[in-house]
Amino acid sequence: MLHNPYSHHYFNVPHALLHVPYNGDIPHGVVPGKQIFISGHVPHHASKFEINLKGPQGYALHINPRFEQGSVVRNTAVHGGWGGEEKHGGMPFHRGQDFEVIISVEHDKYRVAVNGHHQFDYHHRAPFNNLHEITHLTVEGHVELRAIVFSGGASAGPREVHAPHVPFAIPLHGTQPGKMIQIHGHLPHDCNRFVINLQNGHDHNCNGHDIPLHISARFDDPYAGQVVVRTNKMGGWGEEQRDGGFPFHRGANFTMLLLCEPHEWKIAVNGVHFASFPHRNNFHNVNHLYVEGNVHITSVREFN
Repeated sequence: MLHNPYSHHYFNVPHALLHVPYNGDIPHGVVPGKQIFISGHVPHHASKFEINLKGPQGYALHINPRFEQGSVVRNTAVHGGWGGEEKHGGMPFHRGQDFEVIISVEHDKYRVAVNGHHQFDYHHRAPFNNLHEITHLTVEGHVELRAIVFSGGASAGPREVHAPHVPFAIPLHGTQPGKMIQIHGHLPHDCNRFVINLQNGHDHNCNGHDIPLHISARFDDPYAGQVVVRTNKMGGWGEEQRDGGFPFHRGANFTMLLLCEPHEWKIAVNGVHFASFPHRNNFHNVNHLYVEGNVHITSVREFN
């Protein structure tokens, strides 16, 4: 699920345009750091479909799941001439099921993840190692589209804070759709609970002010044992969300991603989507990240 959106490099394709075959330009072009998020559904009758990055000279990256063969074929075509196929790595797509694909552009290759897990790398082939030659994304075949999001780019670097002492409140540089915060941390063996807030102000629990997103990971909840509680505060506390399982482990590292979208927050833990939380407060009021509890934070990265 979760990519690295940056405000002026973030584009969510309108739902009305998500029909197959899909052919759309790539906003802001293809550069290292660009990420393309595609979610969809494979019909029960599907035989194959394809996802392509292409330009005037042909296909820079052709991703072709073939269900009869049980493989995902990758290739490049220049002026109609196909290169050698790559198909190692197994078949992560299944008929009758939803999927999520993230294509991450690096200087020398594409990294492709499916359903939250790295699936394969595909090295750039000439002439498309000149990334400006790539202009469009196309999707064809037996597939239904649910979402396409373009984000990232080499010109949009993150701000970082390393090893802040817990508890802490660090200022954020504006909050808008596409804003992402990446938190790396470690849970001690005696961890009981910790809290992460996106809030207005730097005080503990904001002294009654806005907390648009409150995340409380508890190993010792009196009702559920292990649970991640999500809620908000706007004068008083809002209704709690407690579903979604428990993705944390004592004595282990973790990575959390917090993404602001137009209607909700999205939360991923260790590269896998964990939960969504609808906006109850005005997300533009978020100006601090606050962390407290039995947790060590190694770094915080803010993508804008």
